[in-house]
Amino acid sequence: MNELEKELSKIVGLKQLKTQLHTWAKGLVMDEKRRQLGIKINAKKPPHMAFLGNPGVGKTSMARILGNLLKKFGILPSNRLVEVQRTDLVGQYIGHTGIKTKAKIQEAEGGVLFVDEAYRLMVPGSKIDFGKEALEEIMHAMDAGKLSIIFAGYVEPMKLVFDSNEGFRRRITTHFVFEDFTCEELAQILHLKIPKQQGPDSGSKNVDGLYHGCTLSHECSISAIAELIERETSNEQRSKMNGGLIDQVLTKAKESLDLRLDVDCVDIHKLTTITLEDLKTSLCLLKTNNILMDGFKEEKLQVVGDVNRQPMSTATTPDMPDTPDMPSAQRRREYFLRAIGTATSRGRGKASCSRGVHQDSSKIGQTQAKRVAQRKVIKGTKKQRMT
Repeated sequence: MNELEKELSKIVGLKQLKTQLHTWAKGLVMDEKRRQLGIKINAKKPPHMAFLGNPGVGKTSMARILGNLLKKFGILPSNRLVEVQRTDLVGQYIGHTGIKTKAKIQEAEGGVLFVDEAYRLMVPGSKIDFGKEALEEIMHAMDAGKLSIIFAGYVEPMKLVFDSNEGFRRRITTHFVFEDFTCEELAQILHLKIPKQQGPDSGSKNVDGLYHGCTLSHECSISAIAELIERETSNEQRSKMNGGLIDQVLTKAKESLDLRLDVDCVDIHKLTTITLEDLKTSLCLLKTNNILMDGFKEEKLQVVGDVNRQPMSTATTPDMPDTPDMPSAQRRREYFLRAIGTATSRGRGKASCSRGVHQDSSKIGQTQAKRVAQRKVIKGTKKQRMT
């Protein structure tokens, strides 16, 4: 129990879930005591569970914690976790689904099979969908008792799956509900992902390459960030992303930091400090581009004005010095942003802009390919042209 409490203490929020887990784990502890005293109870059998909640609430991380716990109590011989989705299980022709599903079950044997978006295995009203075959294979594995299976997904779609398949519902003995994060909890997650300033000699470093060793300025308190998130986002937006929202915010905040710095800046403090204004700019940008509303599935890039006014080699890529953790060339390469450009009309210079970006990025060592690949769709067929 102490080990579980230690792991749960590292997780932000999810109070209701933690109470559920504590009750469930307490049952394992008491059953183990009964066995030690010679009391006859049911044999140890891997449990099968449902994780219900929106994306970004830590379902996969919790599955790892439970896998470790099941191994500790001797219910599973391994803490191996195999994550799958519909595409990992469902084949493209008759007989292929069974082969793919059995292979994943065998890979997870002795550990945990984590089926994300499990409701996608059942398509309502479909008579030819192979997802049903995958689900039947999984239910057979559940009866064999050689692994624990966790089904994860949104609350309502998963309820429909339970209601439509009595055998599936009977085999799922435990349901854990993951609630959405509050604004304050999202701010706490942000603080866990990127630390506040502790001075140049503190030895504290952010090893996550996504944020390039950045720290938060002193005004970025949890309360200030929570207030900012609440003001700039809606309940629906936060519910769609939860913890994933913070990754997007920090990525855009890093872009804001880069844009406001002079290209000749060599001050380490300035190069690595994300301010509250950067976070605000990030949230406003996400809000303006409607990225939050569609779950960040499609990012739009608008090129406004004369793209040749400032070459990328002088306008957007600083002359970054070497650091103990990363040579300057690598820092410049990682600075280069990969984006998806979309436009609604022809003749706006999309291809020319791409070639210009490629030429500039080649000069500063950001790309190595000598050509720009251009793919067009003509009358339903794909035709590739190299320019």
